[in-house]
Amino acid sequence: DAHYNRGIALYDMKRWEDAVASFDAAIAADPNHGSAWHNRGIALHDLGRVDDALASYDRAQLVNPIAGESAGYAFNIVAYLCDWPERERRGADLVRRALEGQRVEPFNMIAAGDNPQAQYEAARKFVAYGVPAQSPLPRKPRPPSDKIRLCYLSGDFHDHPVAQLTAPLFEHHDRDRFELIALSSGPNDGSSMHARMQKAFERFYDVVPASNAQVAQIIQDLNVDIAVDLSGFTKGARIGALAYRPAPLAVNMLGFPGTTGASYIDYIIADPHLISPEMQGFFTEKPVYLPDTYMPNHRERLIGTTPSRAEVGLPPQGFVFCCFNGSFKFAREVFEIWLRLLHTVPGSVLWFNFNYDRAAENLRHFAQSQGIAAERLVFSKTRLSAEDHLARLQHADVFLDTRPYNAHATAADILWAGVPVITCPGKAFAARVAGSLVSAAGLPEFVCSSLADYEALALRCARDAEFLRAAKDKLVLGRATSALFDVERYTRNLENAYVTMWERLQKGMPPERISIV
Repeated sequence: DAHYNRGIALYDMKRWEDAVASFDAAIAADPNHGSAWHNRGIALHDLGRVDDALASYDRAQLVNPIAGESAGYAFNIVAYLCDWPERERRGADLVRRALEGQRVEPFNMIAAGDNPQAQYEAARKFVAYGVPAQSPLPRKPRPPSDKIRLCYLSGDFHDHPVAQLTAPLFEHHDRDRFELIALSSGPNDGSSMHARMQKAFERFYDVVPASNAQVAQIIQDLNVDIAVDLSGFTKGARIGALAYRPAPLAVNMLGFPGTTGASYIDYIIADPHLISPEMQGFFTEKPVYLPDTYMPNHRERLIGTTPSRAEVGLPPQGFVFCCFNGSFKFAREVFEIWLRLLHTVPGSVLWFNFNYDRAAENLRHFAQSQGIAAERLVFSKTRLSAEDHLARLQHADVFLDTRPYNAHATAADILWAGVPVITCPGKAFAARVAGSLVSAAGLPEFVCSSLADYEALALRCARDAEFLRAAKDKLVLGRATSALFDVERYTRNLENAYVTMWERLQKGMPPERISIV
């Protein structure tokens, strides 16, 4: 146990090699130490030793057959590597474990399958074990105020997509009706975005070193009315602070694409496309339906100078299908559609953007097995500024979305660049986000009801230049008018949602579904 605890401490210090050595020492003393095997896998994964990490996760499951968390981390590796047989086998096993009540990390469940019940069960079990409800902090008298005091909690108030999406939202909040507080549980990376975030709030607190109980006490001491969690189960999350009920109301927003499974979170920000009526039972939170889309966006994005096709690795000619999602979102069923499109459209290419050489190798090998030359899969690895990224997207003809885990912030970037996104929604929250964004951008006809329609629409885009040009023109003109990028409209709708929540509470009414019109 001493070696194990030392390994955890070293891992938290980012001394991953030393952490592995300590976990090895723990395992030498007790070969059946499942937690040591599991955390050894995490450290090895961070070192880039994915095969060793996978073996470590599998050993953790052998010594503890109900180790659903280790199974989830193992699935994550094979998903990133696009190892189809293992992805499908382990994904099905992960869904089974969740439905049987094993503890599975909720984020890994999203890509494992479009199963809202499994995602719901995974979140509930994970919360019950890791961040269970605590005895509520005693309510303090709230001084009279005309303003609703909002507290946003996030580990992403730095150079991160969540910050890039939300900064204009915070800046547009009506300060006559709302007071804004930020609790930052992520790093100060010295970026201009972190500095901007600090200026966007009346009060900005760094709570990285604080415990969940201490963060809860801060929220209570600040007399917060509504606490809004922007992280869920992602890095730097402080959902555990809300387990103490430090504020009268708590809201799940943006950071995690699904239910938290937490009884102490009252509402989830959504829209009519995201959570259908029949899916509401798979959320512990009550949905708040904004009229356009759940995701805040804005018109601040700048598009740099368009590079040449050669500069981004594309051939001089040919139709460009692209998907800039992470490789862990690639499922065989959809990838086979993409390869059929390459078969049908001579000279076309598939354009990707990720740094996993093993994944690229596996995808090329699979394409060759289906009769597609490896060079028709183009991989960009360079991390560019937002402006340069949007500039290179001018060479993409159409974006092919993934399922069961859609493009989220990536889709917003693609649409702003003027590239149509073809998506086919599933059942779960994460499988419906792109449909929400595409509709709000003014292209509801690009939200397909079946994968057959998805494939047919992609083929039409490749064959009908006039049809594709009209869609692109609609997106470019819609930058100034579409609901997707109207941050003022979004902010007013969100504020109306907060007011409705608060008024219900003042009347003694429990949380219930809210629709903002």
